[in-house]
Amino acid sequence: AQTTPPLTTTDKKAIKSYDAAETYMRQQNFQGAIDLLNTALSRDPNFVEALQLRGAANFELKNTEQTIEDWKKSLEISPHINPSTNYFLAQLYLEQGEYTDAKKYFMAFKKVPNRTRKQIRTGLLVKY
Repeated sequence: AQTTPPLTTTDKKAIKSYDAAETYMRQQNFQGAIDLLNTALSRDPNFVEALQLRGAANFELKNTEQTIEDWKKSLEISPHINPSTNYFLAQLYLEQGEYTDAKKYFMAFKKVPNRTRKQIRTGLLVKY
């Protein structure tokens, strides 16, 4: 049995909002998820998983600037929480023609072990 690592917050109301947001993401109600994650983050601004998930919801809604902001902040707080974040940030920067930033995140991603990098590129580690 695989155990889920503990979340980066202990605030019960933030966790409740986060859990509900995960359900909204599975239902593709991205704006609803963002609203719940805003609530979670108002209770704990350093709730890394909520930042990651809000970034994913914003990505789905093509809110690139907010996606970048959330994912960058999540990496600042916890650089190793989700190895795919560097890869996806690099892709976003590349699409925007921000090559220096793209290179920075690709280089950080390159430090991830090969097996994990392959899983990320094939989408196996992307979840919500």
